[in-house]
Amino acid sequence: MKRLVIVWVGLGLGFLAGCKKGAEAPPPSEENAAEQEAATAGDDSEAPPPAEEKLVVTDELMNRFLDYWEKSLESTQTALKDLGEMAKEAKEKGGATGEAHAMVGSNAIAERAEAQHEALLKQYNLTEFQVGELQALVTGIGAQLLIAKQTKPDEMIAQLRKAAANAPPEEKAETERQIAELEKSFAEQKTFKEQREQYGDAAVDIALKHQDRILKIHEKAFGVRLK
Repeated sequence: MKRLVIVWVGLGLGFLAGCKKGAEAPPPSEENAAEQEAATAGDDSEAPPPAEEKLVVTDELMNRFLDYWEKSLESTQTALKDLGEMAKEAKEKGGATGEAHAMVGSNAIAERAEAQHEALLKQYNLTEFQVGELQALVTGIGAQLLIAKQTKPDEMIAQLRKAAANAPPEEKAETERQIAELEKSFAEQKTFKEQREQYGDAAVDIALKHQDRILKIHEKAFGVRLK
């Protein structure tokens, strides 16, 4: 999994798409080709597929991940700030000089961000797999917690029921059907059905123990203000 900020850096300046292209490897000589063919001759067996890594969530792992996530966001915000300043400098320089400045600068920012990412993984003893899975689990839970706080499902359903009671007979059945669908959807969100099916009850229950912290980090990550 590549660091998300590196993707943002690349997207920030489209003309960087062609930078740092590696040279094509020369075709193998006849001697090398013969050696390679001899080395692989008679070996028809296929390598066994790697064992599938499985996420086992513990309270200690969740704490480490949330610590990592907070520090990672700080690193990302710094990288984006540096990118903005570099882009401004490139625009002021203009022309080929500006493009060269942007190319060198964005590569340096991306490399620095990747180095910081690797250092954070080591600091918090996390793998790329763990970060990817926990990020998906936590952001999914955070989004649903945020929806519940902002939409207030119980109040919404109560208002819809009041409207249905006063609706004309020809509209009442459809309104009640929509209410039933909403209730089902809200119930699934409240119990985190999707996350439980994918990650298991234990993982979701551990994440929910940290829901206040998850919401705060979610707000910082996505710029959503909680009321």
